[in-house]
Amino acid sequence: DRLEPLNGYWINLTEQAEVTIIGAPHDECRTGIPGGWAMVGPCENLVDVAGLQEGNPDLVSVFGFGSGYFSAEAMKPGWGYWTNMATSGGLTMGVK
Repeated sequence: DRLEPLNGYWINLTEQAEVTIIGAPHDECRTGIPGGWAMVGPCENLVDVAGLQEGNPDLVSVFGFGSGYFSAEAMKPGWGYWTNMATSGGLTMGVK
């Protein structure tokens, strides 16, 4: 199967392992998000959540996962984040 740019993904492993995912660069850093919860990830740059919410008032919250869920202040490239949108809309997930 294919991993789509700007989407976030869970990788379920039976034991801890290092996983390398290789892909082609993409130019578009804006994605459509449905209303409710969706998993997304930013482009090549760190994305400030407060700035993202300022430009997207329908973005209610952003959560990351480490040893548990946390309210994310920034979204790091290569990581997936749960976003909660009041209604469907678009998010610009950094710049290329």
